Amino acid sequence: MNETVLNFDSATQEFYINQLEFDKLNFREMSQELFNENSSHFIIKNYIDKDIAIKVRDFYSKTRNSESFIQASENGNHRIFFYENSPYKYPKFLTSLINHSMGIKNRLYEYHDYYQIYCMINDVNPKNYNEVTRLQNLHSWSSIYWYKKGNSHFRHIDNYGELACFVNFTKKGVDYQSGGLQIEIGKNTTSLDDSYDYGDLIFLDQSQVFHEVLPIQTLENQVGRMQLYIPTIPHNYMKKTLVFEGYENEIFFTNEEISPDKKKILFDEKSSNKVHYSRKIFKHFQMDL
Repeated sequence: MNETVLNFDSATQEFYINQLEFDKLNFREMSQELFNENSSHFIIKNYIDKDIAIKVRDFYSKTRNSESFIQASENGNHRIFFYENSPYKYPKFLTSLINHSMGIKNRLYEYHDYYQIYCMINDVNPKNYNEVTRLQNLHSWSSIYWYKKGNSHFRHIDNYGELACFVNFTKKGVDYQSGGLQIEIGKNTTSLDDSYDYGDLIFLDQSQVFHEVLPIQTLENQVGRMQLYIPTIPHNYMKKTLVFEGYENEIFFTNEEISPDKKKILFDEKSSNKVHYSRKIFKHFQMDL
């Protein structure tokens, strides 16, 4: 049995770091492969246990939780969004998985100047990864991406500094037959899904390469493609305030440095009837894994 970077405690419903495996990660070497135009990705194998990854897949695809997904576009994936800075309650296993993954991403991202700029703007020590994660949680979101039969995502390249990580809950050839993430390096294309297994953690420098998710094809009773997506939100995309469905008269600030006077102005200016679809209520009918 392979050791994993994160272990899961079923009693507390939380993930925790396996220090022996974590200490084997060489973030400098990983960054050299990730922030390289000839690669632009890196995979941490056995990040979480394969059986736990399958349980997460079933938790969202085979229970009433599957009813909470929304489809953002006609042929796009189905999503459930998570905001740490929100009034909603989420499963403990999910919030712990997100926070540990963000912390690991920051250790890797430390070798990118965008991370250094973020820390400078927010006056935080770049090596204080927990504090950086806490600040990011004020304005960031994560999402379960579920690609069902025929779902895809268009070819594009993202803004400078956008680094994504994905925790993988499905496997090509088992949960779907074809399709998946394809990246372009020079004149060559690479299908990354061919390298994924249950429980892997994948990093992609989205600003370095064109990428797309090719249409997912499934057989009868196959779930499709499912991952936990944890993006990096560029500075110019960070909102000052967040408003959530059911809490339109409250306002959630994404920056602790906003003055009380400025907060009042922002509160008075907000429109209570404009709630982005990612901040609508996504009910969990089941909370424990």
